[in-house]
Amino acid sequence: MEITLDFTQLAKEVKRSLSVIGKRSIDENGNLMFKDITLSSLEEPLLNDYLQQAVIDLVTEADTFITASTESSLTVTFPTNHNNALDAAIAKVCKAYCVSYALYSWFSVVAPRLTEKYKGDCTRQAGALIRLIHSKKQPTVDDSVSPLAPTTIVTTNS
Repeated sequence: MEITLDFTQLAKEVKRSLSVIGKRSIDENGNLMFKDITLSSLEEPLLNDYLQQAVIDLVTEADTFITASTESSLTVTFPTNHNNALDAAIAKVCKAYCVSYALYSWFSVVAPRLTEKYKGDCTRQAGALIRLIHSKKQPTVDDSVSPLAPTTIVTTNS
């Protein structure tokens, strides 16, 4: 399974979140934090750095399953009993982790009081990733093999 991490799309999600949060957050003086929270064009390259660090974290968390990684994709290899129905959820949680990590990292710089939520999101998403990649599908029953019949042992005293 290959998970494509489109940094352009992930960055748009981060910027959209920053815009909404900035419009609705006020500092201790009652001022809107929009200009403090949103990224300037000079600060935007930091976002790419944060997303790259998030990928490194994902590779570290799932090191036994991620068999290759590039700047924009992860190749994930599962054992044969992996539940393939969860692949879409695995991709979503990886992308959500990248967004949460970038928000957490940015807020660590500009608004430390807002970091707790995103730190918690990262923790939950990393945990969800681990649970999802370790999910196994139920073994199938092979109809060509007859089930074992119970055995009765009879002992006699001669």
